[in-house]
Amino acid sequence: MTQKATLKQTSGQHARTVRGGSARPEDACPACGTLMKEAKGSLKLPVNGEQITVPSASHLMCPKCGEVVLRFQEAKRLHEDAIALYRRKHGLSSAGTQSAWRHAPRRPSRPTD
Repeated sequence: MTQKATLKQTSGQHARTVRGGSARPEDACPACGTLMKEAKGSLKLPVNGEQITVPSASHLMCPKCGEVVLRFQEAKRLHEDAIALYRRKHGLSSAGTQSAWRHAPRRPSRPTD
């Protein structure tokens, strides 16, 4: 099953306050409050208007309602992997290669006779 990724920005706090003043653990599902489990699976992310499926993406998943949450590093990795897959699929060079070409020393042009 492929999920669409949603990003949850987490803070360094171990609990957060929700409506009504009760506290939830940081790894609780934002939708239902159930403790989320570490998971790996395929997630989709849009790149230039095209849905790119990233296999084996790490994320948190709620065992009760199926909500998917990404930590900051997981979201960053998912984005980087999706762009790399998009570039590979469309035969595009990587950003590092383009930068190397741009900054490579130029050979002097040959004089024409």
